[in-house]
Amino acid sequence: MISIVVPVYNSQSYISTCIESILSQTYADWELLLINNGSADNSLELCRSYADKDARIRIFHQEKNEGVSVARNLGIREAVGEWITFIDADDWVAADYLETLLGMQEKQRVSVAVCGYKKVYEKDRSAAAGVLENKSMAPEADTGRELWTLWDRKRFIAEHMLAGNVHCWGILFETAWLRERSILFPEGITIGEDLIFLTEAALAAAHVAVTEYTGYGYYINPAGAMNRAFTPAFMDQIICWQKAGEKILALYPEFRETMESICLVSVMLVVGKLAQADPKTTEKYEECLRVCKEEVRRLAEKPGVRKRLPSGYGMKVALFRYAPGLYLRLYGRWKG
Repeated sequence: MISIVVPVYNSQSYISTCIESILSQTYADWELLLINNGSADNSLELCRSYADKDARIRIFHQEKNEGVSVARNLGIREAVGEWITFIDADDWVAADYLETLLGMQEKQRVSVAVCGYKKVYEKDRSAAAGVLENKSMAPEADTGRELWTLWDRKRFIAEHMLAGNVHCWGILFETAWLRERSILFPEGITIGEDLIFLTEAALAAAHVAVTEYTGYGYYINPAGAMNRAFTPAFMDQIICWQKAGEKILALYPEFRETMESICLVSVMLVVGKLAQADPKTTEKYEECLRVCKEEVRRLAEKPGVRKRLPSGYGMKVALFRYAPGLYLRLYGRWKG
C-alpha cells in the first residue's frame, strides 16, 4: 500500500482537482491522508464529501494552522502504507504516478524514487490538469533505454538538489525507512522545510532511483508562500540553506563553492522581498536587513563563489553589498 499525505489549508479552489487525480490512479492500493490545517474556507467539507464516498480516504482535522511540517509529520506517523508520498493540495498527479514510482522502487530496490514535474501557471492550470505525461515504465522500444536510472547519493545531491530541486513532492519514500532514521520535517519553519527533509533523506540513502517521467503537476500559485509580501518568516530560507549546507559539506566538502553560491542567491532572493515591502513597515525589518547585509558580505568574500552565481547575480550582489539602500530602491521600483 502507498500512503498519500496531503496537507490542506484554505484550498477549496484546488483540492478537488488534487483528490480527483488520486482517485484516477491506475494503482489502486493506496490510502489518502487529508490533513486539514484549520482551514477557514470550505476545504474540510469538500474533503469529507470525498471521504464519505471512498473508504481509502482518511481525514485529520487540526483546529488551527500549525504549518505544513506538522501536517506532514502527522501523516508520517499515521501512515499505514509501506510507501509514502507527499502531494500539495493545489497540485495534482498523472494517472500512472503511483504505479510508475512503485515500479521504480521494486525494480531498483531503493528507499527513494523521484520523478519529474511540470510547472503550471494560473493561465494554463485548467488545460494542464488533463494533459500530464503518461509514460509506460517499460523500456523504450526504439532504443532499449529504460526510463529510470539509479543515482548514488553524491550524484543525486549534485545534479538534483544543488540544481534547485529541493521539494519533497514527486517522490516516493519507504515509510519504515523514514521512521527508523527519524527523518521528519522541521517544525516551526514555514519556508525551506522541504530542503531540510530532503537533505536528511538524501544523506541517508545510498542510492536514489530517478526518472525523467513527468508525473507531477506543480502549480505556481500566486498566493503561495514565495509569492507573498515579506515577513520575517522569509529568513527561514537562509537558515535552511545554511543548515543543509553544513550537513552536505560535512560529507562532500568539494561542493563548497556551489553550496555557498546557492546560499548567496537565497539571501538575495530574501533581499528582493525586502525591497518590495511597504516602506511604512521597513523599520521593523531592520534586523532582517542587517542579517542579509552580513551574509552577503561573508559569502561574497568566499573564494570561487561569485564565479558560480547565475547570470546577473554578480552585479546584484555587488550593488547591494556596496550600496544597499540604492539597490533596495531600484529593485523595489522595478518590481513595483
